[in-house]
Amino acid sequence: MPYKNIVKKFSEGVYYHAYNRGYNKQVIFHDKQDYATFMFLLKKYLDLDFREARVMPTGEVVFIKSNSLVKDVELHAFSLMPNHFHMLIKQKSKKGMPKLIGRVSQAYTHYYNEKYERLFGTSFKRNNWVPALTFIY
Repeated sequence: MPYKNIVKKFSEGVYYHAYNRGYNKQVIFHDKQDYATFMFLLKKYLDLDFREARVMPTGEVVFIKSNSLVKDVELHAFSLMPNHFHMLIKQKSKKGMPKLIGRVSQAYTHYYNEKYERLFGTSFKRNNWVPALTFIY
């Protein structure tokens, strides 16, 4: 069965209500570590000066700059709830919002699957002060 509202036309300067919920509405944030991991991922992609520590095979610790999306999106508000999250995002570039949601969701899904062996899906929705369309990512 095809997804409803699969139109994926994104515009610059538009505010989007992005959200993601657990597969079958299952819980995606079980404890403080889950919330902290998600917050870490937001900071990783939204902080221009973010550096992530990595341990090399030699034992040396190096700090790697993340591929920041600061030039692509502005995060205005967000809410994390046990089985889903919401974000209010202003898109600065045409594909900024899907990039942010894709990267954060993919990284968090990887973390979550390692810890709990589960999955979750993603949806986007424009806010009601612009033409209301729903996007499935």
